Amino acid sequence: MEIKWGNKFGDKEDADKEASEKDERGYIKSAIQKAMESGQFDNLPGKGKPLNLEPPSEHSMANRIMKNANVLPLWLELQHEIRDEIAALIEGRGDNIAKSLDEINAKIKTFNLKCPSVSLQKPLLHANDLDKQFHRWWA
Repeated sequence: MEIKWGNKFGDKEDADKEASEKDERGYIKSAIQKAMESGQFDNLPGKGKPLNLEPPSEHSMANRIMKNANVLPLWLELQHEIRDEIAALIEGRGDNIAKSLDEINAKIKTFNLKCPSVSLQKPLLHANDLDKQFHRWWA
């Protein structure tokens, strides 16, 4: 003898719900199959490229917004500014080299505090070998 749990109304409701879900799944499968056959999935962006299944980082949304607005993070803006000032110093556009080096080194310290990784930090400048040191700012 088989024992059925629940009342007769609950069993019918469950059966109706299950049948409804099967109908929905069948309709969805059918709609997808028709779309595939008619070529609606042929020209989607990224077709043939691997999916990025990595979870987004905590900064990904902010980075995307900044990129779309053509805005650089503060540390990158500072890097470009320092690079341009070093180039001007090498070209001889600075009046007082010692004062210019002090100002650039102060910006380098700020840059080192703001950049996201220790591996991106730059050493302070010295009066000798400015050309060689300048190339570190292009890397």
